[in-house]
Amino acid sequence: MKRRSIFNFITASFLLLAVSVLVSCSSQPKNVPATYAVDIQKLDQQAIFALQPNRDANPFVEPGSLLRGKINEFVVFRIDIFNNLSRTIRIDSIMQDRDQNYIDAYFADKLVEYWDQNSTRTSTDKATLTSYAKKVSLIKKLVVPYATIPIEPGKSTYYLVFVGPYPIKRPAKAQIDVSTDDGEYNSFEFALQ
Repeated sequence: MKRRSIFNFITASFLLLAVSVLVSCSSQPKNVPATYAVDIQKLDQQAIFALQPNRDANPFVEPGSLLRGKINEFVVFRIDIFNNLSRTIRIDSIMQDRDQNYIDAYFADKLVEYWDQNSTRTSTDKATLTSYAKKVSLIKKLVVPYATIPIEPGKSTYYLVFVGPYPIKRPAKAQIDVSTDDGEYNSFEFALQ
């Protein structure tokens, strides 16, 4: 008899536990998964000039002249981030030419510094000064400011510029990784022919 009552007690305890677990689970609000997506595209010349048609005011067009030609080559990527939460993202990137030489990615401050060194701002020509100011304004507005940046809900678009010696020896490879403080991770690889 004692055995049977212990068995009934254990069975009743398990049933009570199972019912309480079911009730507690059904009363909890369901978590809706966060929406997060990343898309990265390498820009061609047409897309670069769509950002700023004036060559002199476009920070994504390499400097050059008839006498010296181009010194550097730019490779520009557009990074679109779609998300429904405020979060912090990190953008890591690497690019190598065919000889395994590294090509630097420029964040906004470094690209402004590049144009400080490669613009003729000593001129008093109003058009030159205006073009330079537009170039700096566009860099601060569009280019990835730092490796780690906070983003708000919605769509965020940033541009990442690799600056290498002209011409970059091909085939070259680029990899751009985007991760969040929530643990999402996206990796994109590009082959430049």
